[in-house]
Amino acid sequence: MTDGLLVFEGEQGQAALSASTSLFLQPEIVDLTFQSVPPGLELLLGSEALTTPFTRTVIVGSENSVEAPSPQTSGGVIYAFGSWSDGGAQSHFVVAPPTPATLVASFAPAAVCQDGLDNDGDGAVDYPADLGCGSPFWPTESPACQDGVDNDGDGKIDWNGGPGGGTPDPQCTSPSRRRENPPGSCGLGFELVLVLPLLARWRRSRRRA
Repeated sequence: MTDGLLVFEGEQGQAALSASTSLFLQPEIVDLTFQSVPPGLELLLGSEALTTPFTRTVIVGSENSVEAPSPQTSGGVIYAFGSWSDGGAQSHFVVAPPTPATLVASFAPAAVCQDGLDNDGDGAVDYPADLGCGSPFWPTESPACQDGVDNDGDGKIDWNGGPGGGTPDPQCTSPSRRRENPPGSCGLGFELVLVLPLLARWRRSRRRA
């Protein structure tokens, strides 16, 4: 836009002249390609959910938000996000480079404590909501110290006494502990199975004597 002012003397006063021009901007653009391992999973580019692989044209130097939703299901397998090829977080911004680029989101089969399911039916899903999950990679949502069973035969159940309000097992220092008996122990019930036959044999030998 350009403006000019033309001044006339005398009674004619002042008169203004103006003119306009059109300016077309041609920004530099570049292609960003997005892939996933395994292919066919969903990624978010801005607010758009797209199935990999896909390519979008963006302005060089622009910031683009990307996200890898997790968990996802493909082919009956539940996958959890692992990493981006650029080292970014699960959700982060990508500055468009001057040359075409490819970003890859890698996934792996999800452990039970990160699969988005309530596997043990306790109303809590995955780590850290489910107290039975010691980490996202815990092998079970219902370990020995949260399964409602007296696993070591000592008359005590779980970290909190179990659903029946029994006596808590002192070996269960947390609900995510995967064994009720102390490390290196076989459990009281198993030990009795071994000891009682020996005791009976000793008593019979005493009677014969």
